[in-house]
Amino acid sequence: MFSDSTFVISFANENVAADFYQITARGTGTTVDWTLGSISSANPNNSRWDLTLDSEVGSFTDTNSVWNGGRNMILSPNSSLNGTSIINCNKLYQSGATLSNCSIIAANTSAGIAFIESNSPENISNCSFEFSSGHAIELTSAIATAFTFSNNTFSNYGVSGSTDAAIYNNSGKNIVINVSNGDTPTIRNGTGANTTVNNSIVLSLTNIISDSEVRIYSAGTVNELAGQESVTGGTFEYAYNYIAETYVDIVIFKKDYKFNEPTGRLSSFLLGSTNTAIPINQQFDRNYFNPD
Repeated sequence: MFSDSTFVISFANENVAADFYQITARGTGTTVDWTLGSISSANPNNSRWDLTLDSEVGSFTDTNSVWNGGRNMILSPNSSLNGTSIINCNKLYQSGATLSNCSIIAANTSAGIAFIESNSPENISNCSFEFSSGHAIELTSAIATAFTFSNNTFSNYGVSGSTDAAIYNNSGKNIVINVSNGDTPTIRNGTGANTTVNNSIVLSLTNIISDSEVRIYSAGTVNELAGQESVTGGTFEYAYNYIAETYVDIVIFKKDYKFNEPTGRLSSFLLGSTNTAIPINQQFDRNYFNPD
């Protein structure tokens, strides 16, 4: 077993072959445990480092380390990254590894190229991806046709269909991604591939006075997304497929009552990535007069 913590490795700024700087773990039963390490290239524009884990390695675990300026990182099925920050690196081959609470920052990729080549995306959770260029994740032909994708976030990636979409489905399959408490990723489909993303979130409006009318519109429009003429039971639920930066207007009307005066609506409400409950406060309108 090899175990180390708070170590620092900095590969020198030298004109060497692309694969000269190597970290390798080999052999059946080999166990590696890193914590709070720092691995970097002194000048990534000149030379980068590789990490290669043999598929027979017993286990490899990295916790809260910083990897900077790497070239190719080839993981193994018995490896896990927990809280690892991966900065300005070229490529990570998942190979069945588990990635949790990792931060992917400034990946050295180009348009249409993904940073992570993934054969088991269900093992990626609670990770954040910050756009630089290209895709965050490429799905390969080895993946299952449906998987759950938990608590992953994607910042500033391109629209679906573009070479900067968050996920590139290059599996040649029809894939269903069931998002749980995370962002809805944008998708680019490769040849023969199709992707369905399910990220159903529920906004619950509670404490509604019986027989109130509820309407939800796209913010600033009359495009109705959901509504009910007469709510009973005190709660109205709006289920939606989460898309970041989506705003709605919430309108509630009940004769003899006021809601969020003077507009009678809750305007430009940002729909969240997790289930949310909002208690509604309707006040008796002493000045209401209905001539009918």
